[in-house]
Amino acid sequence: MLSRKPESQTEIRQYKIVRHDVVLSLGAIALACACYSAWALRSKLDVIWGPVPLTAKARKCLMRGDLDNALAFANRAVECSPDFWITYDTRAEVLEARGDFRESIRDYTKVVSLREYLAFADRGRVYEKMGERDKAAADYCEALLIDRTESRLASNVRGVALDRVRRPGEYSGIDRHPDAVPSLLKVIEKAIERDPDNRNLRECRELILRSEVENN
Repeated sequence: MLSRKPESQTEIRQYKIVRHDVVLSLGAIALACACYSAWALRSKLDVIWGPVPLTAKARKCLMRGDLDNALAFANRAVECSPDFWITYDTRAEVLEARGDFRESIRDYTKVVSLREYLAFADRGRVYEKMGERDKAAADYCEALLIDRTESRLASNVRGVALDRVRRPGEYSGIDRHPDAVPSLLKVIEKAIERDPDNRNLRECRELILRSEVENN
């Protein structure tokens, strides 16, 4: 139809419509090919660079409050290295900052499954934000009981206490939160009041009290 010269006005209009559709179709195909090529190239570069630069970019965006780009970089990091705990930990923080608590808990749970047990404290913080106080207290205890060696007792308790009160993207020391340990102790004591026969909770309370004596 395109090779024959149109004669009538109707044929001319039809010819223009068909030509317009062909041009649009070719343009759409070219755009799709370009997008696919860009996606494929980005995926290859992500694999070459590795997850660390992606998580670093995600954290920078998180600290700036640019949560959409933070999540985009965090998702790319997870896709790039799905068995690396840092990628899930980073995305969990971003999701927490966005208020997507259930998704954040899912990622912190993945971190725990990869044997990074202080993520129990991070997950407990999210549970506490959701008002699920007993789950929060249980997670804080898990983080404390997983490594109760005397040589690391004080630093472990202070680390869990700090993880409980810090905001996503915040990495300041305990000095910025001097009441972190006493505040954690209150959470555990409240949990004991609700469940007085829970031996783990009682042991956690003893660990916290002993660490405070050693620290002072």
